[in-house]
Amino acid sequence: MKHSNILIVDDNRSFCLSLKKLLIKKGHTIDIALTGKEALAKLKDKFFNIIILDIRLPDADGLELIPHFKAIHPNVEAIIITAYPSFKNTMQAANKGVSGYFTKPLNIKEVLGKIDSVLEKQYISMEKEKLLDAIKYKFAGHKQEDTSVIGDIEDLPFRIRKAVRYIEKHYRDPELSLTDIAAAGGMHPGYFSSLWGETTKTSVSSFINERKIEKAKNLLMRKNAYISQVAYEVGLRPDYFSKVFKRLVGISPKQYRNETLSGTVKRKRN
Repeated sequence: MKHSNILIVDDNRSFCLSLKKLLIKKGHTIDIALTGKEALAKLKDKFFNIIILDIRLPDADGLELIPHFKAIHPNVEAIIITAYPSFKNTMQAANKGVSGYFTKPLNIKEVLGKIDSVLEKQYISMEKEKLLDAIKYKFAGHKQEDTSVIGDIEDLPFRIRKAVRYIEKHYRDPELSLTDIAAAGGMHPGYFSSLWGETTKTSVSSFINERKIEKAKNLLMRKNAYISQVAYEVGLRPDYFSKVFKRLVGISPKQYRNETLSGTVKRKRN
């Protein structure tokens, strides 16, 4: 069974906690939301493979939330649960493209089976999508072996471009995570890592550090700027900042500033 991130959306906290406990035992990572608003907020912060969603919520019709979920993460799958089944709801669920429809009290064995099948289908779909992105990238004339840096982001696959722009906006955040970046591109972290690796020759962490150091170079030119202050402004501890800077540039931040201001800045040493 493939494990996943699952969001349970139901206004019954006891039900959510019980289902959460069961799914955690099966190896899944579980979050809960008691309202539609809370669910949307969580989805913006994290990628979920599956949303287990009640139709009747205090602030929304669960079925009406599905397009909003898909707008945030196109690959997310929805499984509907309800204590009030009806032919109308069943048809609406089918039209929304839900992956499963269950009535309460739940048949846990059936729900677990559906989760497994959804994850398998999702995995295959993502692998196909990854392959198509790689093919399009190569046919556009880009070869991985010829790419040593990110270069022009417009030459990258659409979702990687979105991830790069997210990094550019949030590179200062010391809590910036792979999950956050992948979610910004509408991707599962595993799929994102694989696609990133196929279209660039640098790791995500290396790219983030490169961006930090490029920004730091400009900040170092400010009059009376302390190196420790520059380090914190790009989201690095001063001691670690100096190490990263010297590794990427070849000289220390202080030496870089002095040599740049005097017009004798050196290139990175190999």
